[in-house]
Amino acid sequence: MLAIAVPFVEICLLRRAPQDLPASPLLLGIAVTAHVGLGILVTALHYPLLTAIGVSLTGTLLLALLAFVLLSARGFGQRFTQTFAAFAGTGAVLQVIAFPLVALLDGADRGAASAAAGVILTIPWLALLVWSWVVSGHILRHALSVHLTAGIGISMAFFWLSALVIHQLFGNP
Repeated sequence: MLAIAVPFVEICLLRRAPQDLPASPLLLGIAVTAHVGLGILVTALHYPLLTAIGVSLTGTLLLALLAFVLLSARGFGQRFTQTFAAFAGTGAVLQVIAFPLVALLDGADRGAASAAAGVILTIPWLALLVWSWVVSGHILRHALSVHLTAGIGISMAFFWLSALVIHQLFGNP
């Protein structure tokens, strides 16, 4: 399983690009399954389990829709499998990193730590959020043949749009 994760970790480190992944439906399936499963795990820290499943599935579907629409608009539809696999796989890697941060923040929110500890824990969480935008921007840069700043801008806009959709569908935790 570690051998499957390595290319996604390397994409997170900006050492590889989505086109370095094989255009494999099996790899895509593994990446999407990991993305959904880990998304449920992280989201279940704030939502009931059934809601967490809905949030994770919705987020993953929105990610697929983003990849499909943008690639189709640019005439790069053949890049979908690799691009969506890169999004899902790197998202899973970032969720593994996010889980302990979210769990600690959740504990701080419940009074298990001081307000200062909550602020201190927010800094790495925000750094992870910015890093996720950079990783997604890196993927989009290669998939859409655009500049990195355009990819990051699209990534940030997608983040806010998907947060809005999820909030509308599922409310606050």
